[in-house]
Amino acid sequence: NARIASPNGDMIDHENLSIAYVGRTKLTGSFADLLAAQQALDGGFAKAPEGMGPWLAKAAAAFTAHRIDVAAAALDKVDGFAIPDTYTRAEAKAIRADVAMARGNDREAARLLAEAEAIDRWPGLYFRKALLSRLTGDFDGARRLFAQADAANPNPTPLFRADMHLRQGELDFAQGRWEDARAHYAD
Repeated sequence: NARIASPNGDMIDHENLSIAYVGRTKLTGSFADLLAAQQALDGGFAKAPEGMGPWLAKAAAAFTAHRIDVAAAALDKVDGFAIPDTYTRAEAKAIRADVAMARGNDREAARLLAEAEAIDRWPGLYFRKALLSRLTGDFDGARRLFAQADAANPNPTPLFRADMHLRQGELDFAQGRWEDARAHYAD
C-alpha cells in the first residue's frame, strides 16, 4: 500500500494490489476486500496512459463480484489490445470461459478453455478445466485436472493451496465423501 500511495506508484502497482485483494476475496467472501480491489483498479486506471488500463484485472475482479456483464465488457477491451502478450491472451480466454460457465454455457466454456490451452498452459487453466469437469459431472476428470494444476505449480502460494483444498473439498462434498471433504477443509 505504501508503494501505491507514493508518487511513483504506477498502474501495475495498483493492478497487482487489486489482484491480491481479489485473491483474498475468493477465500473470505469479504465485500471490504472487493471494494479495496475496485479502489485499487480505479487508481490503476487513473495512472494509466490514455486508452490503456488494467482491463484484465478488472475482468477478474468483476467476475469474482458476479458482475458478469462488466467482466465481459472489460474482456472486450483486452481483445482490442494492439499486441497482447501470451499470458494476457490466454487468461482473457480463460476468464471468458468463466463467464460462459456462469451463464450455463458449458460447451462454450470448453471451447474457450481449449483455445486458451492452445495459447499457453498454466495451473489456473487446469484449475478451471477441473471446475468445468465438476460442473458437468465428471468427478474423476476433475480430480485428475486438480492434480495436474497442482503439479504444474512448483511454488504454490498459500492462496493457491487454500483455494485448491476448498475446491477439492467441494468436489468430495458433492459426492457425499464427507470425511474427505472435511480433511480438505481442515487443511
